[in-house]
Amino acid sequence: GVMSAVATARFKVSRSDPVSSLTSPRISDHLRDLVDLKGTSRDPNGIAEVRISFDNGLSFNRVQGTENWSYRLDTRLLADGTQAVLVRAVDATGAEGLFTTTINIDNHAPDLVVDSPADGEVFAERLRVDGSTRATIGVSALAASITPMAGTAGTARPVEVVLTRAGTLSQDVDIAGLAPGWYNL
Repeated sequence: GVMSAVATARFKVSRSDPVSSLTSPRISDHLRDLVDLKGTSRDPNGIAEVRISFDNGLSFNRVQGTENWSYRLDTRLLADGTQAVLVRAVDATGAEGLFTTTINIDNHAPDLVVDSPADGEVFAERLRVDGSTRATIGVSALAASITPMAGTAGTARPVEVVLTRAGTLSQDVDIAGLAPGWYNL
């Protein structure tokens, strides 16, 4: 029948982990130079902090904001190609939620090698263009410009040619309508 002092214990309840999303840029965008990543993080207990990682979680950087956040990224610090992005949000109770997505970095121009025609080579009706292109992200369009050099009679404007294949290039171009003379490709 002896009463003790009242004992109390405080505890936190979190019924779910925070949920985050990257709202901008879109997953299909190709990013270069400085870009602003924007996102949201939600939890019924409120968001205490949000951090973002570009090295598979080895390190995290604090973003600006909590529920609506942004992060300025210099994409030149990352390799071209698809890169993983991890967003870690912590709610007011300390529960963590992890969101993973990807971004596409494209800071470098494609490599282009023209194997043919060789300098000084002579053509009459058809010009054979051989070579290759390579890019981490891919080549979306490929074109050539045939420009008359000074002293070439006839056509004064460049001739634009859409090349039909990226990767390994091998295409005949009709040059029968060009005036005799020297041209740059």
